[in-house]
Amino acid sequence: MEPQQKYIIFLTGESGSGKGYFYQNNMPAGKSGIPVFENIVSMTTRLPRKGEVHGCEYYFTNEDDFYKTPRATTLFVNEKLWQQQEDFIHMLKSDPAMTGKALRDAVDSLWVSVSPEWLSLGNYARISQYRYRKRDRTPNISKIVEILENNPKWLYGVAESEMEKHKDQNIVYDVIEPKYARQMIDWLAANGYSHTPVILWFKKPENNLEIAASRATMAGDMAVRKMNTCKMSDFENAGLAPDYEVVSSQDTVCYPLEMVKWFNSISAPQNAHFRIPPMGKEYVAGRLCYVKYGR
Repeated sequence: MEPQQKYIIFLTGESGSGKGYFYQNNMPAGKSGIPVFENIVSMTTRLPRKGEVHGCEYYFTNEDDFYKTPRATTLFVNEKLWQQQEDFIHMLKSDPAMTGKALRDAVDSLWVSVSPEWLSLGNYARISQYRYRKRDRTPNISKIVEILENNPKWLYGVAESEMEKHKDQNIVYDVIEPKYARQMIDWLAANGYSHTPVILWFKKPENNLEIAASRATMAGDMAVRKMNTCKMSDFENAGLAPDYEVVSSQDTVCYPLEMVKWFNSISAPQNAHFRIPPMGKEYVAGRLCYVKYGR
């Protein structure tokens, strides 16, 4: 008997687009509760949000151990903000005798006018107290650089050992941006995995950042979320195209009927099915729509 085809589901979409809701409430599961698709648990160098448990949502680690671990993917989700910080550090180091006025002008122009996202990280307030040394009124450049260099990178990645653990299973991977799905697809091909990729694109509702804000419990959360993108041009740049498009709002969700049928066909051998509420569903232009539950 030939081995059954395995699949990897990529959940792509910006924060607040419904990926988490989909995974928690709709992914097929058998009567025994055993999932048809196993979730890939990523490593990350960011701190845990409230309620997150090591080994459940993520494997929390430091930057050194992250880079030492063989990985299938590497996601640098606050890269744009980090690059702004690196540029600022370079400017400070290149002029260690900078005057207080020059530093003040640089901070105000770069972080207030050009990069307001940095305000949410608390950097503006943190370095302001070191604009001057207490006695001689000259900037404490070394202290400011020290503070900034201790800001963590938000690195995410899937360890190769995690992939090996799920080699013979259907898996699901929340990647946000298509370029990260591309990384995983290339790694799978290079390492002899036979999983067929299926890409779900969760198109963001108008209030996606409002939805995301309810879960943004860390300094810098919203700044990072605002900078992630998942547009059709992002798929094209990654050489990919979504297989199914999901449209939702804060209260409703619409799934393509073809997607629902596909999940049911894959799940049938395990006596599982695509989970939907028993009441309140309707069919609109080839889509299964309903009011979200469990919110």
